[in-house]
Amino acid sequence: MKIPNANSVNHVPMKIGVPPFGTAGIPPTMYKALKNQGKSLTVGSGKNQYEYCIVHIEECFIAIYKDHVLWIADSFTVEGIYEDTNGNHSMEILHNDKCFRINLEELSPKTIASTLLTKGISLNPQDKIPDAFAMYLQLIAKDYEVQDAKQIMGWRKKDNKLIWDDSSLEMKKAFASDDEYIQGASELMKDNAPLQFVVAVAVASILLAYLRITVNIPVNSFGLSLAGLSSTGKTTAQIFAASMFGSPDKDTILSSFYGTQNALIYALGRHFGTFIAFDEATVDNKISMTDFLYIFSMGKSKKCLDTKRQLRETDEWLCTACFSSECSLIDLEKDNEGIIARIITLEGYTYSKDSEDSNTIKTFSRNNHGIVAKLVSELLLDADPSDVKQLYEKKKDSLSKNKNLLSCSLRDRLIENHAMILTTADILTEIGFSMDVAALEDISVTSMNKIAECSDRGGILIQRIFSYLTSHPGMKGVIWEADENKEPLTVLIEQNAFETVLKDIKYPDSKKALNLIDKKGCLVRQSKGRYSIRSTRDGVPYIGYRIDVAKVKEIFGDIAFETSSIKEHKYWDSKIDNWISSVDDREAIINGYNCKNVDRRHSFEGKILLL
Repeated sequence: MKIPNANSVNHVPMKIGVPPFGTAGIPPTMYKALKNQGKSLTVGSGKNQYEYCIVHIEECFIAIYKDHVLWIADSFTVEGIYEDTNGNHSMEILHNDKCFRINLEELSPKTIASTLLTKGISLNPQDKIPDAFAMYLQLIAKDYEVQDAKQIMGWRKKDNKLIWDDSSLEMKKAFASDDEYIQGASELMKDNAPLQFVVAVAVASILLAYLRITVNIPVNSFGLSLAGLSSTGKTTAQIFAASMFGSPDKDTILSSFYGTQNALIYALGRHFGTFIAFDEATVDNKISMTDFLYIFSMGKSKKCLDTKRQLRETDEWLCTACFSSECSLIDLEKDNEGIIARIITLEGYTYSKDSEDSNTIKTFSRNNHGIVAKLVSELLLDADPSDVKQLYEKKKDSLSKNKNLLSCSLRDRLIENHAMILTTADILTEIGFSMDVAALEDISVTSMNKIAECSDRGGILIQRIFSYLTSHPGMKGVIWEADENKEPLTVLIEQNAFETVLKDIKYPDSKKALNLIDKKGCLVRQSKGRYSIRSTRDGVPYIGYRIDVAKVKEIFGDIAFETSSIKEHKYWDSKIDNWISSVDDREAIINGYNCKNVDRRHSFEGKILLL
């Protein structure tokens, strides 16, 4: 009989106390009992021929003899055998609560010891034991039913009928009924809107893919970034959210952010409606986070060559993801707008009250998991897709009318994702969860407003530049040009000074900065296609950039300058043997003094010194 999964695999429920790489004596009766459970193997030839009968007991793998046993390898469990699209087979094993897959070719006699060692599993190297253990695992592999390596989790079509496939998700419940579980989970989230929000994002993965499949709503994968210091409960929140789908101890749902980008994308490719969480996503693993987030939000990977230089199958997914890190994964002012609209950042929130509360949530999650995904998927399968779509559209409409929501170019895209989350919160409420939907909407609006404030990148950059200039009076290389009433018309910033300003405001990309200023219509060009102004001062040529102050006023409101004093230009006239005084009103050099930006979205005010 073929074994479909690891739950059917049994080891001998026995402990002998054999030390690693050592031996332990046993009575003849134990030998007879173990003999029936083992696999006998012969390796080598002639003087180097050895016979082993390998048995898996609770603490390790052993070879048995009539009066003693020999330690073979650390204990691990074979979870299953999988085949990919290229016909390559791999063995999935569980060791120390970590599950991973190893290609069968890496378990050959020559490489098995080093392969297992990379996974933290020790193997006795003496007397051709690696050869025998490789043969033993090959025999084990034959007992399993080969499964699809991709093993899509979540929604899929079978006989043209939509089904929820949770065969690779583990379900466990310590309560007598679903209602008791829901009551217990609700109690853990009571008065904790941030934790409820993370759960809603996770379960939204089911709704997201459902609406895309059934009514073809063009929604895309989106993520949640939990940023903040340690001990705020970020990992606890991820474990609790992961438990909505299955065991949080399996890396199919809760995974550390390790490995290559291809490996992470391959893992994503299994998710079609099932949530995935990445813990400690800012570890130094040489992966470009911006590239990864962009690929994730697109929902598919590019075709590329595999290790055998064959065109690899494109991975696709549709889900929500949660990333935890100490610092924000994205820069709202610089990153691609497609990313900032699809990665929701929660910063400064707390998800557990204290360490005791955190431990309670983790214990609950490990004893109860996989229940919510089943309940929500069953509810959606019983519902009319058009009715579910209407709920989602109503939530979008309600969000768009929220009087506290700021307007921005990304508004519609942001509303799509947050409406998905809030609709999911309503569904969770329908199945019995106590969700504070109003508080969740406040979190959504706060998050969207933060992005709205940063979406006008050119405007923010101009504000920063002017705030910097007015707070650095007398800065060399900054020339203010004024009219006859001493009102500034333009400001010309020499190239070196411009680079200094950008560096100090932490925006070092001058080409991108000039492009943003130009798009706002605030850059005065000397000629078409050129940002810079070429001129001379006191006979010395220089390159600079001229910003239209009148246009800045038009965008941000009046820039109120108060003239505190005027110092005339003086030069010595040798003909009359005296000083001559003059004031050039058209091109006065203005140095900001005691200025500050009162409201970055409206105006600047302060005192100005005309020299």
